[in-house]
Amino acid sequence: MSFVRRVTSNFKVNQMIALSNRLGQHIVHRQATLNVQSQFKAQINLVRFFSLQPELKTKIDNIVKQRKIVLFMKGSKDAPRCGFSNVITQILRMHGVDYDTVNVLDDEEIRQGIKEYSQWPTIPQLFIDGEFIGGCDIVMQMHQNGELISLFNKSNINSILKDAASADDKK
Repeated sequence: MSFVRRVTSNFKVNQMIALSNRLGQHIVHRQATLNVQSQFKAQINLVRFFSLQPELKTKIDNIVKQRKIVLFMKGSKDAPRCGFSNVITQILRMHGVDYDTVNVLDDEEIRQGIKEYSQWPTIPQLFIDGEFIGGCDIVMQMHQNGELISLFNKSNINSILKDAASADDKK
């Protein structure tokens, strides 16, 4: 990850520090400005830049596209470690659909990478047929208004709630 830190004052010092870690090259650019005469006033702006590495994009592509339904979550479907993740697992259980999960707490690279991959800042994230659907609020809303059943139908995924809704319509 690259960070840009800008500290503003009278005396300017620029540093470029190249760092590398398991994600590849990351650059921290610090522009420091110091006021050595009187009061020290600093304004700090932190801007985060994250560039999805090609290897990580391929890894996430494989996970998302090789599975019909995949949920990137905190914990597992049997033991969610976050309330939002638990909500989506409960919704998917109510529909009776088969789905896979990826525990982002096991892999920091995936945890950060999935956010960049989907352009969505939070976990959990639901993908159906390789397409990003949304996080907890969106999935809950789709479930409540019936859009999730329609999406499952479009993807040839059988929801037991569809069958229940059809039975109610016939009555």
